[in-house]
Amino acid sequence: MHWNLMSKEQTASSVSLPTVDNSEPCHIEVLLRTVPEKGLQNNESTFKASSSDNTVLFRTSNGPLQNTTGDTHSTFQFDKVFNANATQKDVQDFLLDPTINDVLNGYNSTILTYGPSFSGKSYSLIGSQDGGGILPNICKALFSTLEDRVKTKGNNFSVSVLAFEIYMEKTYDLLVPLPERKPLKLHRSSSTMDLEIKDIRPAHVSSFEDLKSYIQSVQNSGNRMGYSSEAERSRSHVVFQLHIEQRNRGRDILKNSSLYLIDLHGAEKFDKRTENTLSQDALKKLNQSIEALKNTVECLEIKNLDSIYSAKASHSSTYRESQLTEVLQDSLGGNRKTKVILTCFLSNVPTTLSTLKFGDSIRQINNRVMDNTSGLNLKKKMDLFVQDMKIKDDNYISQINILKAEIDTLKGHSSQSVSKEDLATKYDDSKKENTKLKLQLDSIAQLLNRLTTENPNNSINDEVSEILMKRCEQIAQLELSFDRQVNANSKLEKELEYKKSKEEALESMNVKLLEQIQLQEKEIQELLTTNAILKGELETHTKLNETRNERIKYLEGSVKELGINKSATPSPRKGSVSSSSGNTMSHIEEGSELSNSPWSLNAPSKPVGWGVRKVSSSSIATMGSQESFTPRPFKKGLNLHSIKVTPNTSKSPDSGN
Repeated sequence: MHWNLMSKEQTASSVSLPTVDNSEPCHIEVLLRTVPEKGLQNNESTFKASSSDNTVLFRTSNGPLQNTTGDTHSTFQFDKVFNANATQKDVQDFLLDPTINDVLNGYNSTILTYGPSFSGKSYSLIGSQDGGGILPNICKALFSTLEDRVKTKGNNFSVSVLAFEIYMEKTYDLLVPLPERKPLKLHRSSSTMDLEIKDIRPAHVSSFEDLKSYIQSVQNSGNRMGYSSEAERSRSHVVFQLHIEQRNRGRDILKNSSLYLIDLHGAEKFDKRTENTLSQDALKKLNQSIEALKNTVECLEIKNLDSIYSAKASHSSTYRESQLTEVLQDSLGGNRKTKVILTCFLSNVPTTLSTLKFGDSIRQINNRVMDNTSGLNLKKKMDLFVQDMKIKDDNYISQINILKAEIDTLKGHSSQSVSKEDLATKYDDSKKENTKLKLQLDSIAQLLNRLTTENPNNSINDEVSEILMKRCEQIAQLELSFDRQVNANSKLEKELEYKKSKEEALESMNVKLLEQIQLQEKEIQELLTTNAILKGELETHTKLNETRNERIKYLEGSVKELGINKSATPSPRKGSVSSSSGNTMSHIEEGSELSNSPWSLNAPSKPVGWGVRKVSSSSIATMGSQESFTPRPFKKGLNLHSIKVTPNTSKSPDSGN
């Protein structure tokens, strides 16, 4: 299984869209914690730490510390300086709340310790078996805040934990038993460039009580590959990672964030003077990670100061010099809010000066951070949105085609008919012409009447009558055509009104359909949100069950192994067992004089077996000769090699002695 250290495997619910870079610069915060040393009174002759203005003065010449000119002193500025009297609570009060708020707001965060050996790195970060370090306290506060948000905001959350160490450029899982550990492979995803660790076993927890055992695995230094029982100096880097996923149904958002807690081994070099049991190749591998870290910080500092270099890609070859820098790539210049805790002795000039310079360099690095917030089931919702937009587009296109066809039909009718203005003009012209014709007709009628009275047999009357009849027919035809045009126009007006009412009805139907679609979309989105939350809860409970089953199997194996070891160990027997001859078999305690006798298991000079045991002369089974040695298989029960057969020395009542 490949485990992504950045975003876990729920990336299937995300969608790849072109987004605007909304990351913001955030410099790496550096904290300095000085450690007091007994018996050294002049530890401020070279360095002077000030918690009021968060600075450290370093004397470069023999001038007094009060003279702070640039020629005699150099000043190191940090985000916070804790003096030698600062307690664990002081450090945690400064760190815990801001870090927890960042993580719960969707930001990735890192807390890193750096400094020489025995300067309090592991004590500050991991603490002791009794607690007190940043690791157990920040986990406890984190779960407390998450549980409060479940009650107040209705959030659902899932937490997974990884713990691994880097020892001699090899990565080992700290959550598996020591005999089962093997080197794990680190590689970058080709699509997202996120770091992945192959075959690492994440543990899923639901409460701080579940997390305690994994914290103890990290606190137990004897359970680490890089722990030297002789020098009591850690040789490995320990990384503890929490991945938090928060789901809010009301706001329909999903937040993914992770917290790194990294405890580095001593920053000073390993050499033959301190590690005489290691080979040169092993010493080189031990020193490689810290040297690679220093080189990476130096390169990033130069890139940050030079705008040309800062524009280059962040995936530089310097990260690939060591597995430690591979893991720290996002913490140094990437999408993480990083805090570095420096620990040092002010009396040790070389190591302290090196630590202060490292802190000053790493403080110049700017990370590009952004909150990892997205919508629940975003990909499915985007697919639904695209599908709905396509349906709406098809509906609009069909409406446009219908309207275009109706417009073409109306244009055909309008080309065959006469417009209202033309009809009105023709109507006026016809009325004028009719008026003229009527006047002419009246004048002709008068003329005919006169002619008739004067000459009744005149043939002109017939001609005039024909002309009048033709004129009347023309007038009738004009009136008929005019009436037809008026009727046609009225029909067209009615058709237009019908079409308009039909369009209004279709528009109202479309509005209702759109409202129904939007209502269904809202219901589907709510169902998708509920489905995503239920699916996330199911995955969380499934992973919790898998983690607990693995834990149960491990504990059962441990109990079985302890039972076998206990049954194989001979239990001491007290009291005596009397033989049939009155002899007493007494248990020989380890360390007694008889333990060196041939009857004892510790006798090196003679073979151990039942055949070497000599029977007493007072025994009921006296043998004439010693039995030859015949080894027999191991059997459970009474260990006869630890039993002495002695005669019964009780005195008779008649005896005089």
